[in-house]
Amino acid sequence: MKMNKFVVVKDGNCPFCHCSDVKKHNPGHQSGTPNNFRIVSDKVCESCGAIWSPPVPNWLSVLTVLFGVMLLVVATGPFFWLIDSRHISKFGKLATVLFVILSCGIIWTGVRSLIRPKDVAQVRLHPNEVESVN
Repeated sequence: MKMNKFVVVKDGNCPFCHCSDVKKHNPGHQSGTPNNFRIVSDKVCESCGAIWSPPVPNWLSVLTVLFGVMLLVVATGPFFWLIDSRHISKFGKLATVLFVILSCGIIWTGVRSLIRPKDVAQVRLHPNEVESVN
């Protein structure tokens, strides 16, 4: 059975049972959810066991984009300043490329959270799936 992976969240309550007994999700918990980077930590309902990623506030998304741009400028600034110099090592070039990839990922994470609707949360574990995981 295909579950809806996005639900509407109101007032920070559980989107399934609507109770207010919601806590931060422990990423080490065996829930079957991927442990990738998120700006806002997942929430878990103590009543029904549902796990979801709440929407990210706009101010935090903008702050994430600004941090990514700042990291991009810091990473690429010295590289382009020394581009004519022969003193740039292979390690320096590799570190610059890695910082550019990291900062582009941070910028994309912030932009993606700005684009998403602010009342929609992504479901990580549906209450009907809780019994099969435990």
